[in-house]
Amino acid sequence: MRPRLQLLTPELIGRILREAFELLMNPGVRVGSAPVVELLRSAGVDVHDGVACLPESLVQQCMASVPRDFYLYSRQGEKAVHYGGDDVHFDPGSCCVQMLDPDTLEARPSETRDLVRIVQVTEKLSQFAAQSTAVVCNDAPSAIGDLPPSRSLAAF
Repeated sequence: MRPRLQLLTPELIGRILREAFELLMNPGVRVGSAPVVELLRSAGVDVHDGVACLPESLVQQCMASVPRDFYLYSRQGEKAVHYGGDDVHFDPGSCCVQMLDPDTLEARPSETRDLVRIVQVTEKLSQFAAQSTAVVCNDAPSAIGDLPPSRSLAAF
């Protein structure tokens, strides 16, 4: 028998979902891309001044249409990580904007070399099946770096 950790009660989960649905409707979600605005409007969503008010029924319909689980594949094309069910994964890093420089012991903006080292360490640790964004590479051109929400790859 596999142990199960459950941090939230069903009642609290219900409350969190109700409040999330309320927030998606009011104040809504800021959208900046014209194709996204058109897609939302075609689904009957009100979009005013770049803010979409998403009704719970539409959010529920969208949530019901996605798979309950999926796999992340390795570079070799093999199933590497299963997301769904009771599977739990820890993946290191998430958009670190500063690093503690190992030579100077001073904080500095994160760079590509930091990402390379994080990937090298992560790939050697069998406890980690995946890795998140990890760092914002401040030395990369902004056109290919961490894009702010108001920009899209379609602009390039």
